[in-house]
Amino acid sequence: KSIIALAVAAGSFAGIAQADGTTLYGSVRMAYEYDSKGAEVADNAGKVHKKSTSKFGDNGSRFGIKGTDDLGNGLEAFYKYENRIGDGVAKTKKLYAGLKGGFGTVSFGKQNTPRDNLTNFSDPTNQFEADYGRNAVTLSDNSAAYISPNMGGFTFAAAVVANGTPFGADATKSFEISKNSVPAAALGTTDVSNVNRHVDAYDILAQYEANGFYAGLGYQALNINSEVADNVKWRNLGLGLGYGNDQFEVGLLAEQERFKMGDDSVKPLFVRLGGLYNVTPMDAIYASVAHYNPKVDGLKKVKSGTLGYQHKFSKRTRVWAEYGHVSKKVKGGDASNKFGLGLRTDF
Repeated sequence: KSIIALAVAAGSFAGIAQADGTTLYGSVRMAYEYDSKGAEVADNAGKVHKKSTSKFGDNGSRFGIKGTDDLGNGLEAFYKYENRIGDGVAKTKKLYAGLKGGFGTVSFGKQNTPRDNLTNFSDPTNQFEADYGRNAVTLSDNSAAYISPNMGGFTFAAAVVANGTPFGADATKSFEISKNSVPAAALGTTDVSNVNRHVDAYDILAQYEANGFYAGLGYQALNINSEVADNVKWRNLGLGLGYGNDQFEVGLLAEQERFKMGDDSVKPLFVRLGGLYNVTPMDAIYASVAHYNPKVDGLKKVKSGTLGYQHKFSKRTRVWAEYGHVSKKVKGGDASNKFGLGLRTDF
């Protein structure tokens, strides 16, 4: 039934896409994954061991519609509706609309946060992103965003999140932090959408991009109401640097998080370096390494990394082979090693 529903939805989208200014787009991504510690299995004595697993499946496939409407006098309306497909079920990933003109760009809905721009050069991976411990939010529902006009390479962006729901109500997951983060463990939840009856979170970014060079500085924070928790604060300061040309690209991402709860305060640090080198116009090797320091007793500094090769058959179709590693997260824990093969074709 799910497959039939998807086929009907695709047919409906195709009809809609025939409208002026509307484009149907998508990407089918399939992969094989071997995980050295993919499952926990109990032996005859009841002792639990981590065992390897293999899996074929989806790797972030998506389809959607996007379009524009020329309103005249330099003003343009735009929209996007994108679904991610996993286990035969389509889920809304992005849904927003906005206006663009000489004043800049304003948009409302479920969309990427300004912070997402900082990752452009440091993550060249196809399957295993080196992101363990990273806690900045790069996608949010119930958001309003503004991007300034380009001023000689400089732009400024800001976004606020407000879902109108008080703390303790049904989770909306508008603004969701990493399950591996210190705040998630302290608050007992990854969903931090409902921390204020008005503005739940905000995100600002200043960036410069020209001649292949990129530099950005971002600030992200929760606006926690005293009705929810007294003297609790969370913020994340991020720096992104990158350079790219037709031959190679390289990027650095550094994020300093601060979580304060009462008199206790921790400042986890996440740093990632990534790069890609085009061996030929159709072949590339890439790598990414990351370091996460939770700065909490009992938790280890975690190192993660990815090494991969990809071949493009065309502008729309590629294959890859990738290896990913994550070191021990706690004392006495296990390191994880993954190997993947994938195929992606866009339309």
